[in-house]
Amino acid sequence: MDTRADWDQALRQEDARTLRYGRPASVMVAVMRLAPDEDGDRDAGRVGKAIRFEARETDRVARVGPDRFHVLLPETLEADAAALAERVRLACLALSSGKQPAGLEVRTSAAAPVPGQTLRDALRIASSRLANDGPDGADSGDEASTKMLKFERRVVAQPGVDGRDLDDRAGR
Repeated sequence: MDTRADWDQALRQEDARTLRYGRPASVMVAVMRLAPDEDGDRDAGRVGKAIRFEARETDRVARVGPDRFHVLLPETLEADAAALAERVRLACLALSSGKQPAGLEVRTSAAAPVPGQTLRDALRIASSRLANDGPDGADSGDEASTKMLKFERRVVAQPGVDGRDLDDRAGR
C-alpha cells in the first residue's frame, strides 16, 4: 500500500500521462468513520485489504490518513470508478458477514476530471461528494453527484465475497 508521498507522486505522473495522451483516469476516495473506542489501525488494515482485493493490479492504493484511502485508477472512466467504489463499500460490509462492525462506517466516492481539470480536481470533487453525502446516500446539493451516487447503489456485489473469502484470496 502506498504512502501519502507515493500517492502525490503517482497522481502527478498520471496527470501528465492523461494530459499527454488524452487517456481517461479516475480517482476513488474511501473514508472510515470510527467510534472513539474502535481500533482504527486494525480496521484500516481490513479496509485496505478490501480495497486492494477489489482494485486492479495497475491501480494505486494509498492510505493517506488514519481513516482515509485514495485509489488512482488509470484508464478508467468515472462510471467504472463509481462501480469500484460501490464494490469496495460492499466488501467492507461483507467483512463482518453483511453487518458493519459496531462503530465502523466506510463511505466511498469516485470522480474523473473533465477537460480542463486535473486528477487533483477530481479528488476534490470525490471528497466533496462524501462531505455532502446526505443520510439517504444522495448528495444533497449537486444533481450530477446525486445521479452518480444512485448509480453506485445499484451495483451488485460479487457473490461469495465475505471477510473469510477475502482473507483466503489475499493469501492471509
